[in-house]
Amino acid sequence: MKTKLRNFIWLGIGYLTFKWLLIGTVGAYLYKTGQWSHWYFLLIPIIGFFIFKIIRVIFFKRSFLFGYRKSFFKILKSYYPETYEKLLDEVEQDFVITSKDIAFASNSRNPLDKRLDFSAYFLSLVRTLNRYGESYQRIKEISIEVATDYVKPKNKLQAYLKKLPVKLINTRLAGVVFALLNRKIKTKGHPDGFKAHIITDKGKTLGLGYGIDIHECGICKLFNKHQAQEYTSILCEVDKITTSLAGLEITRTGTIAKGASRCDFRYRPFV
Repeated sequence: MKTKLRNFIWLGIGYLTFKWLLIGTVGAYLYKTGQWSHWYFLLIPIIGFFIFKIIRVIFFKRSFLFGYRKSFFKILKSYYPETYEKLLDEVEQDFVITSKDIAFASNSRNPLDKRLDFSAYFLSLVRTLNRYGESYQRIKEISIEVATDYVKPKNKLQAYLKKLPVKLINTRLAGVVFALLNRKIKTKGHPDGFKAHIITDKGKTLGLGYGIDIHECGICKLFNKHQAQEYTSILCEVDKITTSLAGLEITRTGTIAKGASRCDFRYRPFV
């Protein structure tokens, strides 16, 4: 029903656009010569419909080729070469639902909340694969591949920039940045968002001079809200991937996703 309604809307848009495009370009000539009344102009809605279908494919389908969606597109296509387009459509439709719960993130004063857009899309992937009866292990495997593809450097410059912050940790500039960042993340921008604290004491950070405690996790809140808490820990594993790209190894005594009161991120350089 939704597909038929959507096609009807595109048909109407195509008709109106194509009609007024003709009026604005060759309309005067058509009216003057009497050709506007010919039967073949009844084909305008059909022509307009297919034009807009093509535009939709070019601009909307290719939206998967930008940002994190590109990785979802790539990995799902490799796993489901015959049905990936249908899956992606369903993920997009589900994202309309999950994204409502993180609408605050784009304007939140807490920068950690920006992570919720990817997390909500990831949740929509989980929910979609769940509906198709995929196992937890299969969903985890696909999710890790998506996340890995998204965060991995695409060139040498990106690889260098991912490791640069580690080299600057003990500089004055880093101290200023940490102080400003800590001021923002220790206060929730929204009840459903994050609350955290940056630690710079070397004695509490394995000698590195940087660590972070997450006291409230926006991702856990989002997944709990949609009864998908068993999948939250998959995103916790993604932290290991991003940390390794920076040349660090992550250690945690616990995570909120697995019942701890906080996520205590501590790091040490690879030997």
